[in-house]
Amino acid sequence: MLIKVDSTVSIENLRYINYLSTIFPNDIYFVTFFKNQMIVYTKKKIFTKLVFFFYKHMNAQYKIFLDVFAVDLIKYNKAFRFELIYSFLSVLFSSRLFIKIHTDEFSAVESLVYLFKAANWYEREV
Repeated sequence: MLIKVDSTVSIENLRYINYLSTIFPNDIYFVTFFKNQMIVYTKKKIFTKLVFFFYKHMNAQYKIFLDVFAVDLIKYNKAFRFELIYSFLSVLFSSRLFIKIHTDEFSAVESLVYLFKAANWYEREV
């Protein structure tokens, strides 16, 4: 797992990234922190498991689903056409989480409606 941080990242956040790498050793590609916002690149097949972890874990508590949007990478990436970016908010820790996954135009992504009812409309639109 690659890690990229800015100068404002605390020691606790670095420990948390290390903790994530022990729980998901081969499933997270890249983690970056910028201004108390964590961005995680992960595999599509464990995406819902990772979201459930961030939802339930006592050191995360990302209980609010904010948005999902897609970026069309047709000119830049031949293996995967779309990058899906899901954003979450932890009110308890006052931080945002972005989870990024890649997919093509023929593969479905598992829904998050079982955790977040508000995700229904966003996922259908994307």
